[in-house]
Amino acid sequence: MRIGRILWFFISILAGVALGLLYGWVINPGSDIQAPASSLRADYRADTVLLVAEIYAAEQNPAQAVERLKLLGDEDPLAVVQGAILTAQDLNYPAADITLMANLAQALSLAVPAAGAAAP
Repeated sequence: MRIGRILWFFISILAGVALGLLYGWVINPGSDIQAPASSLRADYRADTVLLVAEIYAAEQNPAQAVERLKLLGDEDPLAVVQGAILTAQDLNYPAADITLMANLAQALSLAVPAAGAAAP
């Protein structure tokens, strides 16, 4: 009698898992909606900018860094980096990380002309 109860217990667990998977994957699967990167919280935006700054430190390609930063929205890439530096300071990022972002900001300020400046 004890073995029968244990067997039915495990059969019930397996049936519950199987029905849950069937419902979640076949009958009513979740939607596949992806939010835009521009809707990230400030701390995640700062993390993303830090990743771009780390890649820039290795590649030294400001044009590629600008392309990567455009994934965060239509905002000026230099403004995105500056905002990320402020957020990083508020969140007590290590000085080395803030330095990486500052180096990226400096490179962008030299590489990207000001918004109102006339092109030569």
